[in-house]
Amino acid sequence: MSPSPYVLDPTGGDLHAEAALLRARGSVTPVELPGGVTAWSIGRIDLVRRLLADPRVSKDPGRHWRAWRNGDIPDDWPLNPRSRATTWSTPTAPSTAG
Repeated sequence: MSPSPYVLDPTGGDLHAEAALLRARGSVTPVELPGGVTAWSIGRIDLVRRLLADPRVSKDPGRHWRAWRNGDIPDDWPLNPRSRATTWSTPTAPSTAG
């Protein structure tokens, strides 16, 4: 059974303490984002690198996020702009390299 999601401080009042707490929960742990949206926190750089290099993983929320596909994420969710962004740094963005 997974631990209950850790509710992140939306103000970022003590980022270092919160990061230490998340690391203490394990390499991968569920978190609750603002608005009650759940996600995963990856706490080891080697895992982050593996995920970013894996072609099966995408920043496109429609591919991997069931709540997004089901319409459970409201349009006024505070992190929507970040979730919908497609930029040069996202793996799903069109290539601009020449």
